[in-house]
Amino acid sequence: MPQTSALVLALTKRSSTLLEVDSDLSILSAAFMQSTPQVQNRILRAVQHTPLQGWSSIIQAVQLADADSLQSIAKTYYSYTQIEKNCALASLTRLAINGSTLAADMICKIAILYEDAAALARAKENAFLPADQIQKAMFLFLTGRWEEYEAFDFNYTLLGAAYEAASPSVRQRILA
Repeated sequence: MPQTSALVLALTKRSSTLLEVDSDLSILSAAFMQSTPQVQNRILRAVQHTPLQGWSSIIQAVQLADADSLQSIAKTYYSYTQIEKNCALASLTRLAINGSTLAADMICKIAILYEDAAALARAKENAFLPADQIQKAMFLFLTGRWEEYEAFDFNYTLLGAAYEAASPSVRQRILA
């Protein structure tokens, strides 16, 4: 019943009421994923130009779950509202738990790029690590997992490569 209510509230553009009963949009997200493509399209049209427009882009990216779509979540994560960030992390976590290494990579990337405590907590809770060796070395180093880092990159070559490829803000954190 809560899923039906969430769908009705989204379809009738009552986003503020929806957010009161579904503050992290998890009910709406689950209802959306279980809906037929026709209902999904109606929801996506209904939430255009409402406070749920950010949710719409997240849920569409999660639905596609390809590299470009999931990368778009990581790239725009900083501009999301807190509700959208929670929704993005919950959706990525669900994908990662179900075997998506791309989703796990994006959670780790968000933790590194934005020093996001919630993303870091999800990565730690679920033992997510980046699949890429260089990203893994940087993730272990920046998250203070010293023993794991030193066993993994004992001669610091991977961290050196990570430093060279990193943004200026991440480089500063590596040097700090």
